[in-house]
Amino acid sequence: MELFNIAIRCSFCNGGQSADKIGYGGICSDDVIKNNIEEEKRPICKNENSFCRQYYDGNIDRKSLDEIINNNGFICYESRMLKDFKAFAGYMQSGANKGKPIAMNKLDKNALCILTTCYPQTVEDMRCIFAAYLVDDSYNDSDRKSGHITTNSKYRFSFSNNEAQRLLFWNYYANNTKPNLAKWCMGEYRYFDNITAAQILKDIANIKKGTNDQKLAFEFFDYFCDIKGINKNLIPELSGALRR
Repeated sequence: MELFNIAIRCSFCNGGQSADKIGYGGICSDDVIKNNIEEEKRPICKNENSFCRQYYDGNIDRKSLDEIINNNGFICYESRMLKDFKAFAGYMQSGANKGKPIAMNKLDKNALCILTTCYPQTVEDMRCIFAAYLVDDSYNDSDRKSGHITTNSKYRFSFSNNEAQRLLFWNYYANNTKPNLAKWCMGEYRYFDNITAAQILKDIANIKKGTNDQKLAFEFFDYFCDIKGINKNLIPELSGALRR
């Protein structure tokens, strides 16, 4: 079976936002909670059993909501994503396995995982990459079957608002059908090949120039190209939907 790298579609989360990351380290602000429920209609956000939905409906107050995460309670994957570097591919939506986690059968160790999102009130063309990491040797069959994408690798990066907006997902990725159209449609993940992964890592390394992450970013790029047998000097031009 051919193995791939993976992109995850994430609800926007500005919890824990700082100068060097766009969020994903706490509970969203009130306006983002409202947007994710009313406008984006994100499944976990609008689920009646979710704590954010209970807060939105007025069944609990903000203090109670904050206390849940302060006591290490689970709100959603997004609220801890840049603390744990752990993503989830979602659940089967139909068939005999409906409701079960989607197994990551085409993902293995030494794959690149990128986390993507759209800022509120922006179009799909502007979907950006806000974090990237190597799926390392700690990834196992249990993780794969559970639909989780995890890492303990040193090769993991989060991006500031400015950096993320320079890493537009659709510069790199194109759908097999209608490749000129930047449209995600169904599902929470997309597989992509090693050349696309190398293109992303090359741009990450260049974006990280002059920062504390510069050395590690270039090391990640070199390491990935080496283990995948890619000549880093012959990486083709970008051919994602926005470059067609």
